[in-house]
Amino acid sequence: MINIKRTKNRKIKDLRDLKRKSISPIISVVLLLVVAVIIVGSILSWGLSTTNNSLEKSQEIYKEDPTLTGYIYTSNTQPTNYIVKNLSNKDVTITKYEIIASQDSGVLNKPITLDQPINLNSGSMVSVPLICNPDKSFKVNLITSEGKYITVPINNINYQSNSCFNNSDIPDSVCLGITANGNGNTVDDPIVICSIEDLDNIRNELDKYYKLGRNLDLNVSPYNEGEGWKPIGSAENGFNGSFNGNNYTISNLYINRPTNDYIGLFGYSSGNLQQLYLINVNVVGQNLTSGIVGKNSGEIFSCSISGNIIGNNSVGGITGENTHPGVIEYSYSLANVSGNSNIGGLVGLNTKIIFNSYSIGDINGTYYVGGLVGKVGGSVQIPGQIVYSYTSTNVLSVGTTIGGFAGGHLDLGGFNPPAVVIYTSNFWDQNSSNSYLNSIGNKGELEGVFRSTSTEMITENNFTDWNFTDIWGIDEGQSYPYLLVNEQIPRPKPENN
Repeated sequence: MINIKRTKNRKIKDLRDLKRKSISPIISVVLLLVVAVIIVGSILSWGLSTTNNSLEKSQEIYKEDPTLTGYIYTSNTQPTNYIVKNLSNKDVTITKYEIIASQDSGVLNKPITLDQPINLNSGSMVSVPLICNPDKSFKVNLITSEGKYITVPINNINYQSNSCFNNSDIPDSVCLGITANGNGNTVDDPIVICSIEDLDNIRNELDKYYKLGRNLDLNVSPYNEGEGWKPIGSAENGFNGSFNGNNYTISNLYINRPTNDYIGLFGYSSGNLQQLYLINVNVVGQNLTSGIVGKNSGEIFSCSISGNIIGNNSVGGITGENTHPGVIEYSYSLANVSGNSNIGGLVGLNTKIIFNSYSIGDINGTYYVGGLVGKVGGSVQIPGQIVYSYTSTNVLSVGTTIGGFAGGHLDLGGFNPPAVVIYTSNFWDQNSSNSYLNSIGNKGELEGVFRSTSTEMITENNFTDWNFTDIWGIDEGQSYPYLLVNEQIPRPKPENN
């Protein structure tokens, strides 16, 4: 007799086995797909990382133009340029960009005009300069020539912000195309200088107010060849306006005019020059030669210069001649100066006022050669004055009108110094020059000019009556005094420090 219960159980078992056999291949396929996805994803991820050369990237999250797709990359900790890749099939031209951030400054959240349009063709990668990074997470709107916005987020915890605030490398808003230029009729509405051509055009309106809007490099044709830069203003038609360097720099001024007088960035000025910083000048002229202005009868405030200057008579770092009612204050020269007579580190011939200034460099000449000033003059009515200033120059010449501080005095109207020249608490480093030199070449040691050793020159207590709170700073035992309003970096130091 057949056992129905056992037969039934066997059928159930056979059915379960059949189901297991049917499910098992499905599970295997699923597992294989999962493994394949992981492997392919890893390979693609490795390939993308390798292809992009380990650049950090963020994908676009918003596009006004939906046909465009792209990435933005940064490869250093404080980037000023970003690489943008166009993954679409559309060619575009980027003319402006906008840095979107929660902070508030003159350049954020405003369309900034690129110096040159950037063609971003399909499939290409281009470098887009950004003037600053407000923080570690912000957005950039790339604005096309059609006015379309391509918004790209930048979110990278690995790089540092390149400050959009108090950054002297960020051009003025006029130069960025954010605001309109001024008319130059008042100090509050100056003409902003954004290019070398703008600077050159000052000669066409010598009585206006000007302000430098970005760093300029004159090492470009035609300003770096032939006779080079033509000085602004002459003896017959001098500059009588106002030029504010605005804490920007002008580098590589080149002038090669050995038979011309009134040589410098400016030839003659009775106006106001302030915060004008010239770097690495190479100037050759005849008489009244300098880096900043050949002859000054105006105000020079908080200016500086470095480089090499060669002339004949009245040659200096800041100006060849400073005459009534000229004033030089809070300024310094690091230039090497050479010529024939009236040769000084700061001023060639001074008959007015030098106040809180200094010079460092090599000075070479024949007659009236001094570390700070070549020749000093004045009269009872209008005396020449040098106040709270110092020099640490290497005066290479020898003679009776060669001095560590000043070469000598110009006797005007039969009056003898010190009646026509007033010195107040000035110093010079005798170790940087020839220690056997007089302080004042043809006058010896005069009240108000003190020879000091290099050790004394880096000691605050050596500088009697100097204001080390508001005007001067010093790294005790390390640096010479430096100006707080016109700070030299790196600090001025003796050669052996």
